[in-house]
Amino acid sequence: MKKVLLFILAVVTILVVGCGYKTVSRHSGFEWPEGELARLLPVPTSKIGVVSTNTEVEFKVEIGHTKSKQFNEYVEKCQELGFTVDSSGSNTSYRYSAYNNSRYHLDVLHNDSYDYMTITIKVPIGSREFQWPNSEIAKLIPTPKSNMGSIEWENSSGFLIYVGNTSKAEYDIYVNACVDNGFTVDYRKGDEHYYANNEAGYSLSLNYEGADVMRIRIEGPIEETSAEPAPSSEQPSISPSSAPPPTPPSSDPVISNDPTPPPAPTADTLNWREFLAEYEAWMDKYIEVLEKFNRNPTDFPILMDYMEMMEELIEWTEKAEQFEDELEGNEEALREFLAIQMRILEKLSTIE
Repeated sequence: MKKVLLFILAVVTILVVGCGYKTVSRHSGFEWPEGELARLLPVPTSKIGVVSTNTEVEFKVEIGHTKSKQFNEYVEKCQELGFTVDSSGSNTSYRYSAYNNSRYHLDVLHNDSYDYMTITIKVPIGSREFQWPNSEIAKLIPTPKSNMGSIEWENSSGFLIYVGNTSKAEYDIYVNACVDNGFTVDYRKGDEHYYANNEAGYSLSLNYEGADVMRIRIEGPIEETSAEPAPSSEQPSISPSSAPPPTPPSSDPVISNDPTPPPAPTADTLNWREFLAEYEAWMDKYIEVLEKFNRNPTDFPILMDYMEMMEELIEWTEKAEQFEDELEGNEEALREFLAIQMRILEKLSTIE
């Protein structure tokens, strides 16, 4: 199932990066900025690109006319400048991510199909303070020891927070504290990740990102009303007085016409249904962005929307991988997924 979903995500990637390439290709002759973050990076050889973010905490730029060779050379230059701490990827892959000794985070993403790369550098997470949410959902897990970091998003259903100044040993202690708080249902644990629910259905994801950074994501339970109704083939109940005599057991294989309703959906299935519903809503937003771009391809804010969607796309891919073990062999979930898949592909086919 995960492979099929990742195929859809790959289709979205091709379409989204196509939008980005068209926009980047219209911005030639740009000059590398003089900001503090930009000065920490090597200057790309290509003169085609556009700066999308240039603030005190983040610098992001799209560089066109960049083939794999130029991408590899650029990553090597970044490594020479010290971006080698807790690295992932390499100069021969499509993505390279690493910190330097000062905990500045670099992310370089290359698209081989459209020959361009995205360069992002952020200040150390532990360099700025944040306030732990005061919501009821935040009270379900311990408040981290460090108050240095950033809140990526927060709403009534949950939040995503990066906590700095947190060593691997302190991360392990925090995981154990969350276990003590009841997040033990359907858990999956690795050396640098922990995923679990509690009895009330709240979902928690913990990750050690490296460079003394911990990632915390918690989301509320799925309401059972979001489950789909039982299949239409369900037959009406039969009163005891009119029920036919029971059929003797047979060794021959038969197709069951048991009128008993199927078991109530499990928490995993409900989570999967919510995941698909949210993804379908995200697809609607994505299609709206591309339609706006087609109507006005020179509108710079479209590029901003595109870059946000690229970051969200990576998150969707990670979430799809998390559901792999939970849904392996679940035929009911697979049927539901395939139906939603067809709707998504139909929406994608409308994009010119």
